[in-house]
Amino acid sequence: MERPPASVREPRDWLLQTSLPDGQPWMWAARQEQGFLLRYVGMADFAVNLRGTEIVLLRAEAVSSRDTLGHLLLDQALPMVLGLHGIPTLHASTVVTPRGVCAFLGPAGAGKSTLAASFASVGYPALGDDCLAIKEDRGFFAIPAYPGLRLWTDSAESLSTDWSSAPTVAHYTRKRRILNAPAAERFPTRPIRLAVIYCIAREASGDGPGGEPAIEPLRPNEVFLQLLSASFMLDITDRSVLTRNLRFIERMLNAVPVRRLRIPDGFSSLPKVRELVLKDLGASDLAASLGER
Repeated sequence: MERPPASVREPRDWLLQTSLPDGQPWMWAARQEQGFLLRYVGMADFAVNLRGTEIVLLRAEAVSSRDTLGHLLLDQALPMVLGLHGIPTLHASTVVTPRGVCAFLGPAGAGKSTLAASFASVGYPALGDDCLAIKEDRGFFAIPAYPGLRLWTDSAESLSTDWSSAPTVAHYTRKRRILNAPAAERFPTRPIRLAVIYCIAREASGDGPGGEPAIEPLRPNEVFLQLLSASFMLDITDRSVLTRNLRFIERMLNAVPVRRLRIPDGFSSLPKVRELVLKDLGASDLAASLGER
């Protein structure tokens, strides 16, 4: 088995350079002779072998805590590496309903984790946070990630979640890693059918029809662009990888409904959003039961 390099060799060119919404450099990726270099700028470098079977921490900056390094490996590097195994992944959070898995897709800050936590608080468990890995087998199935969600403290408080003893996610964020023990005990171990994907659109207070949540259809070209922009891909210069991912997206958009979900700002809208989503799934009986939980 080939191994990733044991030391950092500064690349001449970068395959991928991403930034945070404020323009701060975030993750850079480079192809090297024995694999890939993943640099989380100012925090850590990881090396990945060509097959994605081994990840090595090459260098960690002094500011990076143990929690930070675990978060970068689990929540950032692994979703990129899954593509090397032919497992498509999307930047989405997921919850399990009796009608199948609902995925909430959107950029950082769209409220994916908070919405998933809102469903979990009334009995619909979260299947994954910010990473939807998909298995295709005569249909499309969501692969379970791990129990727990990463939430800002105000999100946790709005859902009456006790976050006081929850560990921090990383040194650079005030998010906490929230784990509900009963949910962890019931966490699914097998892939579950993907029922629908909702592309979150945040609405400023007072926008939209009466500030109410709404679900809207998307044109096929809009769906294609949404799924493509949400895809985790490491080697974007590899034509075979790009072709495989594009064909996968084409098959999925013809098989899995993808809709826009408009959500008003403010935690008070979450119950209405849950009810709307469940009704959209044809689960009006489930929506009606929310008030009884």
